[in-house]
Amino acid sequence: ADYENVDTSWSKKHMANSCMRYKFDSLPKHPAEAYASGEFTILWLETPSGQIAGRCVVWTKPEIPQAAPIYCVSEAAYEMLDDQLYRMGARRADGASWTGARLEAFSYDGGWLAPYLDLEPRALRVCGEYLVVDECGTIDGSNYGGILRDGDRYYCEDCSDSIHEMDVTHVCDRAICPSCLESSYFRCEYSDEWSPDTDAREVYSRHWNGNTVVQLWDSYYADEYAIECTDGSLWYEEYVYTTADGETISADQYDNEYFTCWLSDEIYHNDDAQVLEDGELTTLEQIQAFNKSDRIYEYVQNELTGEWSSQLKKEESKQCIA
Repeated sequence: ADYENVDTSWSKKHMANSCMRYKFDSLPKHPAEAYASGEFTILWLETPSGQIAGRCVVWTKPEIPQAAPIYCVSEAAYEMLDDQLYRMGARRADGASWTGARLEAFSYDGGWLAPYLDLEPRALRVCGEYLVVDECGTIDGSNYGGILRDGDRYYCEDCSDSIHEMDVTHVCDRAICPSCLESSYFRCEYSDEWSPDTDAREVYSRHWNGNTVVQLWDSYYADEYAIECTDGSLWYEEYVYTTADGETISADQYDNEYFTCWLSDEIYHNDDAQVLEDGELTTLEQIQAFNKSDRIYEYVQNELTGEWSSQLKKEESKQCIA
């Protein structure tokens, strides 16, 4: 039927999103025929002209019927089907389960003709002439193509447990379950990807507010973008400095133990610091180099304060007097 805007939710879906609305002419049977096991009831709405306005699949074998989401073209269609579920005493989709439900098993092309399962768990196993909904089943019930195949389910490559498609995490192209992920893996703070705990490296960096932070990085990114400093710590390359002596120091080391020479713009240890008259820092080596240059000024040290001040060189002073 004609579509209207529908405020969708877990238990209310738009008919336009129903993967079973197609005819599946390429298959010998429509996948939805698997529901004809005798355990299901399908509710649907028709317009006076015979167009479908909504539908809902209900597992009616249990004492309390278990309803899948309602698919509808309008709010009015939803309300009519929801009212019918209420009269049936059915449990709605947000609290329902089909675990143990049986669908007819139509073998075809190495799999089974069956629909996408509207409820969790979306996994099945073969039991005689039926497909049984089972969270440990190896048949993936989340396929939209009408053919469900064995082995399409995910298995944790660490513990071999079955994983629901919504819970699987791929780590280096390996499917990992939530339990193993929590116990044996970490999220790299450089790449935001999961990595094995054995590959974790502590790397120091700076927060936006200037505070030093320690992060866990995958060893690959640590090797590529972190540098080991003279104190043995690994730092993100953006917060690493090279001293005049060619040593690699961290931002913390620089803040606490080093300074940038005002005369050469190179980095030296605080032990080498000499203070100029304006409070800037330099080294004795740089002062001597400055004094030997062809500049007309030179630095002279105040014997009382130890500070260095600039003055005209003696030769320049004589020329000025002359």
